[in-house]
Amino acid sequence: FHLSPAARMVELVRLFTVVGTCIAAPLSFILSGDWNSPDLVPGGRALLAFDCTMDVVYAICLALRLRISFLHPITKKEVVDIKNIQQYFCGSFIWWLQVISSFSYLWLGLGATLLLNNLKIIRVGPLLRAPDALWRWEDNIVVR
Repeated sequence: FHLSPAARMVELVRLFTVVGTCIAAPLSFILSGDWNSPDLVPGGRALLAFDCTMDVVYAICLALRLRISFLHPITKKEVVDIKNIQQYFCGSFIWWLQVISSFSYLWLGLGATLLLNNLKIIRVGPLLRAPDALWRWEDNIVVR
């Protein structure tokens, strides 16, 4: 994973979507706006479309993570078998919350309020600890 440029790119894109979501999601619900009244949302439909785009890209990154090796948190060994990787993530409550959070605009389309965007807080984990594919960044003083 740490030698694969593709794995690093997926994790880097995921980090950018998390930062984009951290900016857009709070702005979308702070004034109680929704798709039917975008004038209450700072940035209007453009901000909502940006947030929705971040969700789609984040969902793609989550799907791609099912094919990227990772360091097991307990054994500290790299898990490279696709079946074990998929079992690990599909058995993770956090991973499922991240998946659900990436489909928030589906629920919003069915009538939920933009307060549902609060669920996206589950995504900030990579900002607190570098993903496995970017582990070398943790020692970089600029990144810290």
